[in-house]
Amino acid sequence: MRYVTTFERRGIAKGIEKGIEKGLEEGIASHKASLNTILQSRFERIPTRINSTIEHINDLEALKNLVIKAALAESLEGFQEYLDSIIKPANKVSEPAAAYKPVPVTPKAKPRRTPK
Repeated sequence: MRYVTTFERRGIAKGIEKGIEKGLEEGIASHKASLNTILQSRFERIPTRINSTIEHINDLEALKNLVIKAALAESLEGFQEYLDSIIKPANKVSEPAAAYKPVPVTPKAKPRRTPK
């Protein structure tokens, strides 16, 4: 068996990583195309807002769920509501965490032992 150098191992690992990334990108693009096809065939005209929202989604699982929802949605408005419910607005500021107030710690006095 041939010895594989550390340099070669790194190259192989990078190649595998790039292949996984490319596959993920292709899967995302494929699901976006499927989603677009389903929405157009069911509802004819897709509002720009829905198209732009879908274009910004890069989570494969979310896109899979959207494809299913698009196929089963009773109306375009129902699909829009679902889409809005899973997308967090980018400009929405989350509520600040409660202010941290440290509790002063006082050393506990050791109990005095009484001699017997």
